Amino acid sequence: MVRHVLLLLGLSAAITGCTVYPEKHVSQWSAATGGEHFDRLLWEDAKAKRFANIEQHLAPAFVATIPGGVRNRSAFIDYLKGLQVTDYSITDVSSAPAGGDIVVTYTMTLHGSQAGQQLPETPMTVMTVWQQVTKGYVAISHSEVPRSGP
Repeated sequence: MVRHVLLLLGLSAAITGCTVYPEKHVSQWSAATGGEHFDRLLWEDAKAKRFANIEQHLAPAFVATIPGGVRNRSAFIDYLKGLQVTDYSITDVSSAPAGGDIVVTYTMTLHGSQAGQQLPETPMTVMTVWQQVTKGYVAISHSEVPRSGP
């Protein structure tokens, strides 16, 4: 009986141990350890208007598909500059290696405005592909698609 109680306590501690500590917040690109961190840093920098940080982490041939069309690196930065991000939420994150690349997908809701109009709080399905280069990773593609349905 005591053995069963100890086993249950041990299992309980192991299960809750994974949820007691939240994910480590990464505030610098050099400290990021994976694709999810890279995407969170991209949005933190967009929110804080640190566009030079973002530019350093976009490949020269970067391409994005966002509502309104396809954007190259420069046009994507202009898109971000036009956003007034007050907050964002990211859920359902999946990060998978693909050779030397990392494919990150997630659901995101942006809060804020664009051109004086409040952003629709429609969840977006997002995908970013991060390519390994000599000094870390750069995004080579990014896609934001409004979610429809559940």
